[in-house]
Amino acid sequence: MRRAIGTILTAAISMGVPAGPGHAAAPERHSLSYVNSFTTSDFCSFPTRFEWTGTGYGTIFTDAQGNFVLQRDRIRETLVVTNTENGTSLSGRDAYQISGDASGRFTRVGLWFHLTSPGRGVVLHDVGRVVLSEGEIVL
Repeated sequence: MRRAIGTILTAAISMGVPAGPGHAAAPERHSLSYVNSFTTSDFCSFPTRFEWTGTGYGTIFTDAQGNFVLQRDRIRETLVVTNTENGTSLSGRDAYQISGDASGRFTRVGLWFHLTSPGRGVVLHDVGRVVLSEGEIVL
């Protein structure tokens, strides 16, 4: 097996074909944390406050010229949704991966929105994989 791999690499090098990601720039790793909130009446007939607290880490990939190729982030967050009129809250803990490439294609995979009610369990959730291109769902 090692001999076959060596033969393939030797042939690729002699033909001028890159033998892997050697021509790409080293990936840039980062971490993130955030707190975000807003209040709206767009979703319910009463004012509702949405509060996210999240952490994550990711990697940005560029080519040899430094041009953006791909960004991939893994996120863990807590969401609390509160009825501002009576103080009733629902909450959820989510984990998902988001990625975007140079073409503008955006992919989100995992559990990115769910709410539970004490004593009732999950009352709303959004989970799976969605792919967007230019703001339109393509998958």
